[in-house]
Amino acid sequence: MRSRACSVYLLWESIVDLLYLNSVLLTRILMKGFRISITSRYDILCRLRQFASNYGNQLAFTFLALATIDRILLSQRSP
Repeated sequence: MRSRACSVYLLWESIVDLLYLNSVLLTRILMKGFRISITSRYDILCRLRQFASNYGNQLAFTFLALATIDRILLSQRSP
């Protein structure tokens, strides 16, 4: 299980990045490019977009940092 922890962290980072791209950037393209304001029509989408924009990048960077720390600790030799 120890050797698979890095791949689990990177998998979750990819999932978070995909959700971030779909929620935040897709709504921005619809609002700016096509002038379709989905977030003003649906309150829950506005709240989800706000949550994703606040915590999406932080969560992805956290998973990347955990994967990096895991690889560093795994590569160190035990006495």
